[in-house]
Amino acid sequence: MSRTAALELAPFGIRVNSIAPGFIKTNMTKGIQDDATASAGLNSTIPLGTHG
Repeated sequence: MSRTAALELAPFGIRVNSIAPGFIKTNMTKGIQDDATASAGLNSTIPLGTHG
């Protein structure tokens, strides 16, 4: 939704900022962190290539 708003409003000089929740390292997500394949798959979807 943010991307669409940014594209539609850019011609008018309006910028769109957004904050999106992401993957955070916790005890609950430890299984994904410890699984190399799952972790690599997750990291491939994140622009910085690493999860918080």
